[in-house]
Amino acid sequence: MSHVDDFWVSVANQYKNHALKSVISSDIDLNKIQHINKEPENVAGSDISDQKIINYIKGVLQDKIKDVRTSTKLTDNPVCLVIPEGAMNIRMEKMLIEQKQLNKRSLKIVEINTQHNIFKKLSAYIDSEPNKGHLS
Repeated sequence: MSHVDDFWVSVANQYKNHALKSVISSDIDLNKIQHINKEPENVAGSDISDQKIINYIKGVLQDKIKDVRTSTKLTDNPVCLVIPEGAMNIRMEKMLIEQKQLNKRSLKIVEINTQHNIFKKLSAYIDSEPNKGHLS
């Protein structure tokens, strides 16, 4: 992705009646894309298990993040950082901080792929250590 890509998506927000969005935007839902020759997959895990993991991560990261959500776009990777809707692009934010035009970075949203092995292990860890699931 080049520096032009960030600018282009904010200027030309539509192409042939299709909305253009940055991949770091928090409101992208790949489940809405029609898959050709592919059976629909049930990628959602247990809501209770997902919420347990989300609460754990929120407890660990606390005020370092804006939110934690299950991802609708991750398939192979466990985690990604996204910007809230309407927030400044990450590259623009970095450039403004380097130029001393911005004092601090905005809080990002952590999106997690609860189907990834790391979160299955984390869920088992939280279950096996009741005190670890509730940080104080």
